[in-house]
Amino acid sequence: MGMFLLVLGLLPVAALVGLQAYPQLFPHLTWVPAQLWLSYYTACVITFIAGSHWGMILVYSGENWRLVASNVLALLGCVALGFVFPWQFYTYIVTLLLLLVMDWGFFYRAEISARYWLIRLLVTIIYVVLLGQSIYLGST
Repeated sequence: MGMFLLVLGLLPVAALVGLQAYPQLFPHLTWVPAQLWLSYYTACVITFIAGSHWGMILVYSGENWRLVASNVLALLGCVALGFVFPWQFYTYIVTLLLLLVMDWGFFYRAEISARYWLIRLLVTIIYVVLLGQSIYLGST
């Protein structure tokens, strides 16, 4: 079920980038600031992932530096809300990739399964590509 929810989390991102790319297909939704909602959603996703790291860190290692790193990344996702476009989205991309590096550390220490790691890798790649698409659409 967790893997399904992980993939399901991409639907709002894909929908918002689609709305940004093809507003003429959804004329009744032209009032939706897709890029702004995508920014809010991404900040929430970053905070959620960083919070889930806390549980794994506390259960498996309790290393303080990993707890601090997780908090710094969660705060970076929130602080980025105040950045101007496109720097806001660049910050989100870097933060998502750093969270992925932390997940690799969990995988390397056998604290998460290979299946979870691969799905997390795939979802992050897709998410980053969609954010890149949003940056491109916002700058044209």
